[in-house]
Amino acid sequence: MERFEKEIKKEVDDFLKRNIRFTHEEGERIRDRIAPKEKRAIRFNPVYWTVLAAAASLFIFISISFINNPNGISIGNTTLLGFMNGEDQHNSLYKGKYLKIGVIGAIPEVNEKQIAFQEISFDQFTIEEVRNFDAVFVMKESLSTAAEKQYTKIFTDSHIPFFFIDSNKGAYPFIDENLEYEEAAEIPNHNYFATGYLLTIDGEEMTWTYEPSNENNKVSFSAIFKTIEYVTRITFNGNEDITDEDLTISIGADAIIFYGEGAHWNVRYIYNPEMYDEKKVNWVEIELQDSELSLEDLNNIDIEFEGRDGVITGNVGGMVTKIKDNVISFLVGTVNNETYKEDKYKIKIKFNDQQDVIRLKFLSKGSNNNEYEKEDITSMDDSKISDGNDLTLVLEQSGREDIHLKIEKLPVLLSYLTQSDDLELEMSRLQSTFILTHQDKDYFLVSFNCGVKLCDQLLVEHSSKDEVQSIVVSESSLLQDVKLQEDHLALLFGRNEGVAVVRNQVALLNVKEFIKVSPPPQLEVLESFEYPIARIEWKNNALKAAIADLEEPTFENIVEWNKNNGEPIQELLWEFK
Repeated sequence: MERFEKEIKKEVDDFLKRNIRFTHEEGERIRDRIAPKEKRAIRFNPVYWTVLAAAASLFIFISISFINNPNGISIGNTTLLGFMNGEDQHNSLYKGKYLKIGVIGAIPEVNEKQIAFQEISFDQFTIEEVRNFDAVFVMKESLSTAAEKQYTKIFTDSHIPFFFIDSNKGAYPFIDENLEYEEAAEIPNHNYFATGYLLTIDGEEMTWTYEPSNENNKVSFSAIFKTIEYVTRITFNGNEDITDEDLTISIGADAIIFYGEGAHWNVRYIYNPEMYDEKKVNWVEIELQDSELSLEDLNNIDIEFEGRDGVITGNVGGMVTKIKDNVISFLVGTVNNETYKEDKYKIKIKFNDQQDVIRLKFLSKGSNNNEYEKEDITSMDDSKISDGNDLTLVLEQSGREDIHLKIEKLPVLLSYLTQSDDLELEMSRLQSTFILTHQDKDYFLVSFNCGVKLCDQLLVEHSSKDEVQSIVVSESSLLQDVKLQEDHLALLFGRNEGVAVVRNQVALLNVKEFIKVSPPPQLEVLESFEYPIARIEWKNNALKAAIADLEEPTFENIVEWNKNNGEPIQELLWEFK
């Protein structure tokens, strides 16, 4: 091939990778034409397969482009092909909401602390299981097995994002049951670290690619987390646990809380105009809380969905298949005599006008024939939505009566717990440590968001008048020492790498004002978790810290420093007026 032709081919390939979009159905038609007619009967050359795919994609792209917009390029709005370059990925850490991610293979190391990874085996790799996660990572050692045809439906029918790590072969080996992973071609002219794939419940196909980054690709993982948060806001798989924050951010969303005798009904209506067209649906989830209603009880309740398309009525018991984990499972919903078959736990309601606001009424056929009025979600606090006002934290003190503290008095902790997928588990993992008593106030350290050893640390002040204040003093750490002088409290935290605690941080608080005190610029290293700090102590009106005297705080240098019994050290003095 002439040099000019090679350059043109490269430009075309790059352009296609960045811009070509097609629906899942269109993709299937392309793959049907390209794939062998008899499964495994003929082994195609991967390069030949790639060339044919590029040719077919180019043909579709050119046809659509000139039909839709003869003066330029028109990209369809049904599919998103994302690309994140190195510059985009290095902007910042992921600072969004808590994410729960399933991992097939070894759990990766990441910088973020609001990510909960859970290993899943191929025996657990089912549609029902993966829907419990915000996303699933398929790690390098599991790629070949995951591409086997018995798992294809999981990738296409679960409607959650999957990310194929340490692979430059895209998503095709996993969504085409006729293509083995080893046969699949690499994405030409690129060396991507990962590819993301999502087929939404509406048949919309989304893919993303990520460049490799330094520091064990932790920056790339941060970019992936941002993608996961984004798609969880704009797509629904039929199995979401929608929080107050999600409802507030979702454009046009509404939520209604119903309180009936013997039951707390939590009804969430989810709607996003950006995803709306005549084929899209809205979801309604009905959750029973603090209720012992049976299927027989539900036969005495009528449900009515009222919108501009008309009124949808039905007997709740007649639509319910079972109650599990306090969630009513529906079979079907109807609109204008059209029936939509459902996944369990959801009803799909279709409207033709994106301005529709749904009103829900529960009409009891029993003795309590009440209509329950709608309450605006924006006027309700987190504790009411999440039942956080019923959560209590026990603070233990040796030789003294325990303090039973309502978690609603600890806003940071309440926010964390209400975003958790497993509230009971997270409550059981909370740890509290009594620190000291100072001027009729007790101070505790509450550890939450814990990994194997490290936790986020919340300092709690409790007065004899039952007044409570709290502040986060450290993240992903463990407490090593406490020093108090007058109204200044110094806390030494450690962070381990391997089996040893090798890096430290000093947190200093003015407990009289209950505020954190920042070090002067020349002492910022004390709160940076960069160097080992052997000890801290008060000397007159100054905090003295014995810190490792190292040229660079590399892991290797710190290991050698520890072998040398923590020598040499330098003393830093943090003075106060």
